[in-house]
Amino acid sequence: MQSKYRFLSMAAAAALLLAPALHAKTFTWTSQSEVGSWDIHTQNISLQNGLHAYVYESLVYYNSRTFAVEPALASSWKEISPTQVRFALRPDVKFHDGSAFSADDAVFSLQRAMARTSAFALFAQGIGKVVKVDSRTIDIFLSAPNPVLLRQLTELRIMSRSWAQKNQSLDPKELTSTEENFAHRNAMGTGPYTLESWQPDVKMVFKRNPHWWGTMEGDVSEMVYLPIKSAATRIA
Repeated sequence: MQSKYRFLSMAAAAALLLAPALHAKTFTWTSQSEVGSWDIHTQNISLQNGLHAYVYESLVYYNSRTFAVEPALASSWKEISPTQVRFALRPDVKFHDGSAFSADDAVFSLQRAMARTSAFALFAQGIGKVVKVDSRTIDIFLSAPNPVLLRQLTELRIMSRSWAQKNQSLDPKELTSTEENFAHRNAMGTGPYTLESWQPDVKMVFKRNPHWWGTMEGDVSEMVYLPIKSAATRIA
């Protein structure tokens, strides 16, 4: 079952205020901030998380109208016990490079979020371990019953394990480190848009993903984000 994707980000708020612009092929917006990294577990700030959500998806996400948690990369879930929750994964999802999304990617990404260098360990609190049941199923084992697990999972996005391994990005980039991993400047998720290019402090370009599993309102084929410094320079 497909669902319409409604973005929960500053960019989405701007889009709603400028609704007529959604009919254009290219949607351009600006903000006073810049993304610090495209590594999904390196830095936890609102603008960055909102931009990441165009490219990377989580197992579950919020419905923007009801704020209820609904399926995303996980099609359903059930409580096996108060400390064990089983998630069935969508079978029709592919990463932007055409590779299939599987339980290996979900397990890897949740474990990566729990790593020492991750800025998202806060959202993994209470998770004891994540186990692959089969190629389309994972179990999350909790250290104690957790009524807000699903809401925590909305912030934990999924990365391709094989892509991370191929590009030496198995561990999150440490924010204070000057050493970069490949995932710091590059992105490859399952989301409705691909990251076409990123020139820090200049411009970021997203292209619509024609193979996305969901459905999307509007016909925006390209989005351009301009940090406020870059936008001011262009206007001047």
